[in-house]
Amino acid sequence: MDLSEIINAEMSRANVDFIVGLVEKKPALFNDILALVLRNEEPVSRRAFWVLDHCSDKHPELMKPHLLALYEALPAFETDAMKRHSLRIIHRYPIEEAYMVDLMDRCFRFLMSTTEPIAVKLFSIHILYAISQKEPGIKNELAACLEFQIEEGSPGVKNIGNRILRKIRKELG
Repeated sequence: MDLSEIINAEMSRANVDFIVGLVEKKPALFNDILALVLRNEEPVSRRAFWVLDHCSDKHPELMKPHLLALYEALPAFETDAMKRHSLRIIHRYPIEEAYMVDLMDRCFRFLMSTTEPIAVKLFSIHILYAISQKEPGIKNELAACLEFQIEEGSPGVKNIGNRILRKIRKELG
């Protein structure tokens, strides 16, 4: 049985944990999972992303050399799950200078969208705040976006938005 068959066999946390265990025994499988994700084909890529997310959470060193591929693939991901997993993975790592502007633009668009799911917005907030630590010039724009989201957003967006907004206001003096 190949990896895509194992991934497609069952969509459950138990199956994800099983595959993560396989990767722990044979780290080269991580590249195969990433390749399935980057194919961007439903449903195998979405399911593989769940595995990739958990692998990179437990073993961040496996994902780090592949962040460039994830940055480049992000615009092609259309499903909410794939965007969410991408941003969740990206937010764990320092943002590469070469992709900071593009990622910042994309995250601002996700944040201000009326159609993006809450989790995509929340990870976008975290990424934008991390970028603002390297590029303080965006703090005012981020603060304005957060103020709007706090008025219009879900309880989760309001909660995270208020926390980040307080940090920004403190940093701006």
